[in-house]
Amino acid sequence: MSKYKELFKTSSILGVVQVLGLLSSVIRAKVISLLFGASGLGVFTILQSTQQLILNISGFGLPVSGVKEIAAAREENESGRLSSLLQSIKGLNIVLASIATLCCVLLSGVLDRTLLNGTANYRVFLYLAGSIFFTQLYNSLYSIHQGLRSLKVIAYAGLISNLVGITVALPIFFFAGPDSISISFLVLAFTSFFSIHLLGRKRLIDKTIAAKLPWVQTLRASLPMLKLGFVLNLASLIGQVVAYCIRLYITKEGSLSELGYYSAVYSITYSYTGLFFTVLATDFFPRIASKVNNPNGLRDDVNRQIEFTLLILLPMMCVFSGLHETVIRLLYAEDFLVLKRMIVIAGFSNILRSVSWALAYLLIAKGSSRFYFVNELIAGIYTVIINILCYHWLGLEGLAIALVLANAVYAVQMYIIVNRLVTFRLSKLNGMLLLAAVITYGFMYLLHFTFAVAGSFVWIWVFIAAAIAFSLIVFRNSLRKNNA
Repeated sequence: MSKYKELFKTSSILGVVQVLGLLSSVIRAKVISLLFGASGLGVFTILQSTQQLILNISGFGLPVSGVKEIAAAREENESGRLSSLLQSIKGLNIVLASIATLCCVLLSGVLDRTLLNGTANYRVFLYLAGSIFFTQLYNSLYSIHQGLRSLKVIAYAGLISNLVGITVALPIFFFAGPDSISISFLVLAFTSFFSIHLLGRKRLIDKTIAAKLPWVQTLRASLPMLKLGFVLNLASLIGQVVAYCIRLYITKEGSLSELGYYSAVYSITYSYTGLFFTVLATDFFPRIASKVNNPNGLRDDVNRQIEFTLLILLPMMCVFSGLHETVIRLLYAEDFLVLKRMIVIAGFSNILRSVSWALAYLLIAKGSSRFYFVNELIAGIYTVIINILCYHWLGLEGLAIALVLANAVYAVQMYIIVNRLVTFRLSKLNGMLLLAAVITYGFMYLLHFTFAVAGSFVWIWVFIAAAIAFSLIVFRNSLRKNNA
């Protein structure tokens, strides 16, 4: 099968699973808001944030660093090392999940009083503790199958867990009262873990040597993953601190309303592309991690991925640009229509992310933890500075411009670092595609806001059709060239 066809097939399957997961979350939020009102939705949001924070800390970056190590061992056919890694990851995650769960249980009363002002029963956090345990075990198995590139296991497990989980959770909302909000987290977590465990069990048995490793050997095998995982966690923390600083500055210098507007722009701009990048990363990261010792193959794979990403992203962004008013009305109130220009401007940053995203994963795949941490630290500093300056000089709209500028600097920075690390060069085709994407999206912006005259709506959809046709033609030519 052509590598481009394989990319498209894999992305399509995983994309369906991601969309189902998103729909599952939306349905849960909708039912909760209908049954328990705004307060119930508030509890749902707090529990979701708490669960994610605990998982980020207790996961120790293993879901990413584990993929890198497993993919490399699989590519080099080192069955002994691969078996050792699988046992290490599973054993270590059981310990980390148990510690996280125990902490959540012991602090359930404190969490209830601190986060929910004591308005909920502490049982809410006991159920959440159970969901944390099963979610961390699920994340462990997910990373293992991602490293082994058992993408069918991931896809079918995601499909089953989303369908069964939401089917079981919905009746609980009607019969279990407010506690059902936290119970739904537990149900979905257990369903996800059980699905991937059942479907991938044979695959893991085939890859694992029967003899169990001593704990000392398990810890020794885990050290490289823990080291990289720790750095990745620190880098993630930098991102959270940067977001907090920007939001704090907006609140201090502006108002809560402006913060709400900024959050809406950020959410709309990155929600649909975030889903897209998540789908691509599931296959892309283990693929390049397995080729870290093959510089030519690594460069070809990264260029191919950037090309594929741009060809899919360009028409997707153009369609979103044409429908952005409808999206705002669906997700928010009429008042948020003042954000139209900001949302379209911020969309330019997604074009730049198609390059920086791939290069960042290349840096992680190389295991250059020091480079990656310093890179993210520098990026965090200038991102805060750019946002503060743009907001100070240009107001709320300046924050949209800041997203584009910060991503532009980050893309250049990533290119320079990766170029020195693996002598990476962006292919001529990707350079042309990047330029075409910027020009096309730029014309979309002009038609929306600069040349907004009678008939511009027709021209907008002409450009959308042209972008789709352009992507299909280039994609077809790439397929023919790859098959030749």
